[in-house]
Amino acid sequence: LRYGFNTPPNYNDHELYCGGFTKQWQVNGGKCGICGDPWEAQPRPHEAGGKYANGIIVRKYRAGSAFTIRVELTANHRGYFEFRLCPHNRPKVAATQECLDKYVLKRGKMSTREPDDVYHETRFFPGTENKVYELRYMLPPDLTCTQCVLQWKYIAGNNWGNCPNGTGAVGCGPQEEFRACADIQITDGKGSSDDTPYPTAKPTRRPTTSRPVTETSDTTTPEEYIDNEIPDEDISKESFGYLGDGVVTMATILLAFVIACLIFLAIYAYYYHFRQPSGKLGGSLCGSLKTLVESLWDRARGVLLTGRKLGKAPLNNNTSEANANAAPVPPPRIKKNTTIGFKGVPDNLI
Repeated sequence: LRYGFNTPPNYNDHELYCGGFTKQWQVNGGKCGICGDPWEAQPRPHEAGGKYANGIIVRKYRAGSAFTIRVELTANHRGYFEFRLCPHNRPKVAATQECLDKYVLKRGKMSTREPDDVYHETRFFPGTENKVYELRYMLPPDLTCTQCVLQWKYIAGNNWGNCPNGTGAVGCGPQEEFRACADIQITDGKGSSDDTPYPTAKPTRRPTTSRPVTETSDTTTPEEYIDNEIPDEDISKESFGYLGDGVVTMATILLAFVIACLIFLAIYAYYYHFRQPSGKLGGSLCGSLKTLVESLWDRARGVLLTGRKLGKAPLNNNTSEANANAAPVPPPRIKKNTTIGFKGVPDNLI
């Protein structure tokens, strides 16, 4: 509808990001619909059988020619673009990612190049601006179709993740993905196209469905479940690491909160009850603890004052005040010598 085609209006066509990063990687294990719909949606709105996928051919091209693609970025997430093509020829049946991955389009030459563009054979790296990017790509020279599915895949690069070399950096690991599709026709030099349907695998149903699996046909019903992504057994464990990390983080936060509460209660009990033996929570135990602490403190202070009186440490004004308030310390006892006989011979020599 935006470009004059008789299709239902889609006011959220800029939000085809697989349901979001959390939905794609924590719920669906990295899976995504080929046109950007969440993996679990059935039927997917932007694939065959959905609301917006009507099989309308929006452009016709010549095999082996270069053509222009324009992509409008309203929120730049770095990363790169890639474009894929599937000679599907079955407008009423959803295409598969396996078919799209067989034909990754190569870039064509541009008269001008973006300043931040790092040239890659198939990938386009946008700059930091939000604008309409104009790209040139090449169609395969030996491929024609009456209905080809053209896929735009945008792998963002603004999330922190683990790199293959064991380090961490922005752009490594799983990233947010955006996708979109268009139906085009490719002809040869005589204007004819191959209309052979692309072979598809048998459709699979959800585990809860008890109906038998049937062969895929052009009259595929919306209830049929087309597996067009990574099989469940091939999903790496790293994709589910985010969920485990989230549980560990929540448990750590909860444990820290409990410890903080216990420390607060201990401080509260000490200042409002342990220091008041007559309080409701103090009692004789609090009084005994207080007496024991004061006794130990008095003994330590007495030893310190005794050492200072014997010349082991100088006294200051604060120490003098402490001595005035401290209990008196008895002087050291010295044994007296007595003399007997003549010339004062000590009795311990007799």
